Amino acid sequence: MHEHVTLLPPEACPHERGLSSSLPADLLEQVRGRVRLLTMPILFAFDPLLYFVAAPASPGLKRNSHRFTYTRKQVLMQSQKALIERSNRQALKQVDVRVTITDSTSGRQSWRGEFMSRTADGFLPSERIWLTLDNGQKGMANVSETHFNSRTPDATLIQFMGKGPLA
Repeated sequence: MHEHVTLLPPEACPHERGLSSSLPADLLEQVRGRVRLLTMPILFAFDPLLYFVAAPASPGLKRNSHRFTYTRKQVLMQSQKALIERSNRQALKQVDVRVTITDSTSGRQSWRGEFMSRTADGFLPSERIWLTLDNGQKGMANVSETHFNSRTPDATLIQFMGKGPLA
């Protein structure tokens, strides 16, 4: 019987190639160039996302992004009393809530805020809540973060982001 023999070329030293790969160096350079080319549109897609996520720190701050000028105005509201209704049908009455409303020139409104809750209430991130402020404004929000402090184990700071306008 005939035996099949596979001949392998001698391998180059690893320090000569740089990366341990079975691909030739010129092909690796082509792949690197194409990957760089493909990542550029992805980076430009994140530019508007980073602008809208990072809200300006002071009211009326103008930012220039390419040809467009965006203006945002933040209105920091004082602490108010609110009724907070939860998706589990529990309601918290007369809770001190701080709300920050951000208006943009495009007419869109975003709002966020925070309040202190008993740890035993067990708020969870992404939980849906409905707020009714003492001034009559109502809105739906999602819990964005909960902060437990071991120095005050009975209380938890709840941060939320509004969904839609606060009307």
